[in-house]
Order: sequence, then structure tokens, then C-alpha cells
Amino acid sequence: MNKININTSTWLKIIKIAAGSCLAIILADLLGLSYSASAGIITLLSIQDTKKETLKVAIKRFAAFATAVLIALIIFQSLGYHPVTFGLFLLFFVTASYLFHITEGIPMCSVLVSHFLIEQNMSLAFIGNEVAILGIGIIIGVILNLYMPDNTGAVLKDIVLVEEEVKDILRNMAAVLRVKNRSEQEERNDTAPDRVKMQELDYMLSGLEEHLNLAQKQAYENMNNTLLTDTRYYIGYFTMRKEQVLMLKQTLADMKQLNLIPKQAYPLAYMLDKIKEQFRESNNARELIKELNRMKELFKEEPVPTTREEFENRAILYGIMNNIESFLMIKRDFVDSVTERQIERFWKRNVKAKH
Repeated sequence: MNKININTSTWLKIIKIAAGSCLAIILADLLGLSYSASAGIITLLSIQDTKKETLKVAIKRFAAFATAVLIALIIFQSLGYHPVTFGLFLLFFVTASYLFHITEGIPMCSVLVSHFLIEQNMSLAFIGNEVAILGIGIIIGVILNLYMPDNTGAVLKDIVLVEEEVKDILRNMAAVLRVKNRSEQEERNDTAPDRVKMQELDYMLSGLEEHLNLAQKQAYENMNNTLLTDTRYYIGYFTMRKEQVLMLKQTLADMKQLNLIPKQAYPLAYMLDKIKEQFRESNNARELIKELNRMKELFKEEPVPTTREEFENRAILYGIMNNIESFLMIKRDFVDSVTERQIERFWKRNVKAKH
């Protein structure tokens, strides 16, 4: 059997649900409210994964309840308290919920309105009872979710690890481009050193993609747990790195098409090493792009290939250079989009946190 792991944030949510639901029921009982257990269920449903999500759902559920009470009042007062009229209520209420984008309140409000049906009572006092149950459940849920562990440190750690992983990939790509021309025998041999290296690169890129997906998810949680500050920068950062990984995957695919390594590959290997050395969050890549363009111009001055094989491999190599240029331009465009305020807040803070 697979081992089941529950992380810290999940355990915290479980504890909040149990404690909050219990507290809501006790408070509703102390206030002498009918159907006090419903307050506990509402707390359970109100505790979301993030602060912003909890507040957003709370507002929508209050709006949904107001809509439900209005519809129920019209239908029950006009047609009486019967299962058929409750079905009619659901028809109108669920439709309105979808129209006004407040579907989060459908289950909760339906239960509360069912109390009107059971009691056959929609007096102002009993409506107040249901409002109090709803308020207690939601407010306790919101209060409990105001505490969320700060995962900024984990996000910063992800940035460091992602950068190290990309550096490893660039270093290995440079190593492949430095391998001397493969012999015909090596071409058929999957255990040739450069073939093994490219298999390792496939594995490294897949692992990096998975890491970036998890890191971006963590960055979204960080943003949604921060009420007074804007941390969308981290989401943009990981999105940028994911776009760069796509270019690295294309580069590796092109490298696999090379059946010999042209001499022009050696300056490109040097360029990959230089990118690796300067690879960091704040580098705008402009100088690297200029150097790569100068290298392109020098390539154009090289003698024309004399064989078809040489021509095809040089064309592939030129495509690899274009991929690397796109890789750098993605970073340049990201840095250009970063505001002075973000530079002051995130880059300087990140440097301190990393050290």
C-alpha cells in the first residue's frame, strides 16, 4: 500500500475544522438558537485553503443566503410549506445562484431554508435565528483562517533550487556540445557518453517541470494568504521559468538530431557556460543576448558547408542558437515587466532571505 502523507497545512486545516465546528455549535447553543448543529457544518464549509478564498466564499454565501430568503419568502408565503414548493424554491434559487455566480452558497443555504420548511415558519424571529447560525458559522471560520503559516521562505527556497537545477541543465548541455564527432558505431550505440548525457537531461528537465508546477502552486497559496500585500511577483517568476524550460526542451530535442558536432558548437558551448555563470533572478540577460547575436554574425562569416551532412547539422545548430536566444529574451521581458517597487521589495528581500 502507498504511504499516505498529510502535510502541516492539511493537519492545521483539519484541526481548525474540528475545533471551529465544535465552538460554533457551543456558541449557538449558548445563544439558544434552533438547529445549532448547522452552525458547526457552516464553519466546516467556510474553512478554505487560503485567507482570500475564505473571505471570498464568505461574502458569496451571505449574498446567496439573502437571495435564498427572498425567494423562499415569496414562494412559501404564496404557495405554502410543502415538498413541492421546496422543489420550486430550489429551481429558482439554484438558477439565480448560477446567474449571479454565488453557487458556493447552494448547499448551505438549501439546508437553512429547509428549516423554514420543517418549522413551517418564516417569521422575522426565525429568519433571525437562521441569520445568526449563518453568521456564527462563517465568522468563526473566517477568524480561524486568519492564521495561515507564512510559506514565503519555502517559495524563496524554490527559487534557489530552480535556479540551481537550470544551471545543471545548462552545464550538461554545454558538455554534450563539446563531445567530439561520434563515430558510426557510436551513432548506433545508445550507451555512447553523449547519448547517456542526453537521457540524463531528459530526466532533469522532467524533474524541473514537476518542481516548477509545485513551486507555482505554492506561490499561488502565498498570494492568496497575503491580504494586505501583493505577492504576484512570485507567480510571474515561476511562469517565466516554465516558459524557459520549454525552450530548453526544444533545445534538447534539436541536440538529439545532431549526428555530428560542428566546430561552431564549441563557441555555443562556451555561451551556455557563460549563461550558467550569470544565471540569477535579477539578471536582465541583455548583455548575453548581444553576445549571442555577435556569435550569430560570426557564424554567417564561416565557410559554406561542403557536404549535406555538414549543412544539416549546422542548420540544426543555428536552430539551437535561436532557442537559446528565445530563452534569454523570455528573461529579458520578465525583468522589463518588474516594477521599481517589486525590485525594492522582492529582489533585495530575496537576497537577504537566501543568505
